[in-house]
Amino acid sequence: MTSVRHRNLESKSGASTLTKSNESPEQGDTPTKRTDHVQRVPSYETWLSRPVNNLNLVIFRIFFGFMMCFHIYRLMYWQTTLPTTFDFAELNFRFWFAPVVPQPSLTVLRWVYLVCCVSAFCVGLGLFYRASCFIFLLTYTYQNLLEKSRYNNHFYLYVLLAFFFLISDAAKRLSVDCFLKQLLSTRSDPPDADPRTAPFWQVFLFKFQLFVVYFYAGIAKLNYDWAIRGEPMRTWGYHTRFPLLREGFEFVLPPDLVQDVIGYFYSIGGLMFDLLVGFFLITPRLRLTGIIFSLGFHGANHFLFKIGTFPWLMIGSNVIYLEENSVENLFQAIKKKVYNSFTNNISKMETKSKENPPVPQGRLSKPIKWLLMMFVATQLLLPFRHWLYPGNVNWTLEGHQFSWRMMLNEEEVIMRFHIRQRGTGDETVFEPYQRYTNNTVDLTLVNHWAFTHDWVAPQMSDDVIDFHDLREVKREWDQRGFGTSFFMDRPGSTHKTSFQRMFCEDMRAFGLKGTLQVMTDNESRSMRAGDSATVPSHGPHSVTCTGNLTCIWYYVYDCDLASFQQAQKYLGVQGWKFKVPSF
Repeated sequence: MTSVRHRNLESKSGASTLTKSNESPEQGDTPTKRTDHVQRVPSYETWLSRPVNNLNLVIFRIFFGFMMCFHIYRLMYWQTTLPTTFDFAELNFRFWFAPVVPQPSLTVLRWVYLVCCVSAFCVGLGLFYRASCFIFLLTYTYQNLLEKSRYNNHFYLYVLLAFFFLISDAAKRLSVDCFLKQLLSTRSDPPDADPRTAPFWQVFLFKFQLFVVYFYAGIAKLNYDWAIRGEPMRTWGYHTRFPLLREGFEFVLPPDLVQDVIGYFYSIGGLMFDLLVGFFLITPRLRLTGIIFSLGFHGANHFLFKIGTFPWLMIGSNVIYLEENSVENLFQAIKKKVYNSFTNNISKMETKSKENPPVPQGRLSKPIKWLLMMFVATQLLLPFRHWLYPGNVNWTLEGHQFSWRMMLNEEEVIMRFHIRQRGTGDETVFEPYQRYTNNTVDLTLVNHWAFTHDWVAPQMSDDVIDFHDLREVKREWDQRGFGTSFFMDRPGSTHKTSFQRMFCEDMRAFGLKGTLQVMTDNESRSMRAGDSATVPSHGPHSVTCTGNLTCIWYYVYDCDLASFQQAQKYLGVQGWKFKVPSF
């Protein structure tokens, strides 16, 4: 005789143990229709549909709603997102799957943000819960679809969490709706289902999604730059906004080692955290350790990198992983000790709720079953879609979005715009460190909705770069009080730029690899590795990579990096057809 037993893990549901056996019934025994039905329910459906204590979910709803209210307020008034991003609708870029999202005026958009903020506050209160969730999800998704360049993994996660709350019973407790319902109900009203429980599939969605965010962020960090070179954390860590950490390392380590130690400490630590913390949180014996690591990791991210509300939301999400009744027990203990005068009322409310019929444990409805299967499959497969595109995803960024590829890239972009005056046909060129786009392609005519973007120039191999030499050059000039910026280009390519007055006064170009031709208004000079040439601090010049090897050169300047970048107008014209205006 064999038997497969499904145990109910919910201690308060009162549901009996279900046993599925291959024993033949005794003669004369007739199995009831309900027993036969329960026996046919697959084990995963029983597991997902079982009622569980919903207090963890309710607390996370409160935290999420108020945090999103603060998030939207911050975008509106602290970061001035609206005027800087949406004041010129013709310059906004759309996602390929939402190319015709209507763009309202800036005044209307302010109201959209305000409605979004108020709806998030109502979600936290549990006021008009379903409607508030729907309005927040709609308005927040809409504002993120208006501009592709504003994409952020954090915003994508907020959209998913808002959808989960919309379809979950997270306002059955500790909500204004619940209070009003109890206030207006009469004794003759039929009792509702137990307000203390929710089907486990609702909690599972949150646990699964947060686990995916962590684990896939770790998988994305398993690359050469992050795991071997320690970049970009090596660069960010040394120039952190929290100098006490750097000074602490410098107190115990030789100065030459500080940047490497900080970079690898952050890189390896972040990699191990992302890969392991999800497993820690779902394992009861390791959960407390995972929560402690989560507090330290996200707290450090907030103070070091200033990445908005995301660290605090992830800290608050730990409540989802707590033992089912642990928060309930703590909640009851606090109520008994702190609110003694309210204990009798609480007991009455609890007695009434216990009279409510229990949530039945059975099959998942077909819509819920298909929703869960499709969502899980999408979240597991979508982050790997970059394998369908040619090139390195960290360079092309094709497949980078919606894939939990977080904190991987440091991009300093210098744009060059090709401007043609209507009527006269006169041309002025504003051209892009490494060339990113094919400068023979008119980007106003390309298909932005194509599966891949062939106008992105191929990434040059890191094999031609000696990063140790670059670090030594930078360290040497830093000690002498000068800034450095490195550039590289392909054979036959010309890099043209022009510097403005009032930013950097003393600038020179140095060759590091390959053969270069430096041209100014007054002279043309060939330059190899170790050679240098003075470039005008308030005029145009060009650098052409001659020969058959990839060229690397760098500028040395007497100002900071921000001033060097601001000084570059990147106004270059073939043959200097148009003179650069004086500033």
